[in-house]
Amino acid sequence: MTASASPRDPSILSIAPGVTVLRHPHVEGNTGLVVGSKAALVIDTGPGRGHRALIHKVLQTVEAPHVATILTHGHWDHVLGGGFGPTTYAHVETANLMRAALSDMSRISGRQPSEIETNLPWPTLTISKRQSIELGSRTVDLIPTPGHSPDSICVLVQDCGVLFGGDTVVTCIPPVFRDGNSRQLESTLSALAQIADISTIVPGHGRLVTGNELGECLEWPLSYIRSLRSAISRLAPATEEALLKVLTYEKYIGKRFDRNKYRMDWRHGLTIRTLLTEILPT
Repeated sequence: MTASASPRDPSILSIAPGVTVLRHPHVEGNTGLVVGSKAALVIDTGPGRGHRALIHKVLQTVEAPHVATILTHGHWDHVLGGGFGPTTYAHVETANLMRAALSDMSRISGRQPSEIETNLPWPTLTISKRQSIELGSRTVDLIPTPGHSPDSICVLVQDCGVLFGGDTVVTCIPPVFRDGNSRQLESTLSALAQIADISTIVPGHGRLVTGNELGECLEWPLSYIRSLRSAISRLAPATEEALLKVLTYEKYIGKRFDRNKYRMDWRHGLTIRTLLTEILPT
């Protein structure tokens, strides 16, 4: 599957008929737009008003009688763009997580919590197991994928094999599960690797993945988590400071990512701290 950027706006990427990726600069973020004959779906609305304006511009070119929103999870950089259409699909836990994060969203955005609460895309239809949505001429599947967060879902466009991975799958940073669970993420990534119909993965953050890279995209995070957990278990009850000196970025990530971007050392340390908390709960 090939992807082509709009000659007028490189942040708009067409990856299949009726399937578009809208990119934003927050850690190489991706929003999806899937269009059928009866409805269009916006998958994640991004970190704020600027990205909302881009989504709105692209929707004006779409011929679909209805528009709805899907949230892959409730973290701020996936919801602060607001909602599109009267319906928002999300996991049954998403509203609670969004509500608990209102003060953080206010701090990050500089907007009042009351304003944010009014404009967030609060879920109107929720799922707790795999569910299909008919768009007319195409079907998308909503797949619960806990691990990054308890409310994470992925979105599979059946006819073209495009998987919108949310932050379950990221390709420009190490896996994150600060308010999720590493073993759940392992199970989820292993299950995604068994879906034979995936031709393209659109990560929540990072470059798109196709072809021979699909398996490696899902396998590397598994290897990273497992090798760190094994080392931490062997070294326990070593202190966090001691672990950070031994479990180095160079050894476990190396040149996979640009170390000068996105606070990579902090992210690696966060993974170590989170795994230590899972292994030695307080």
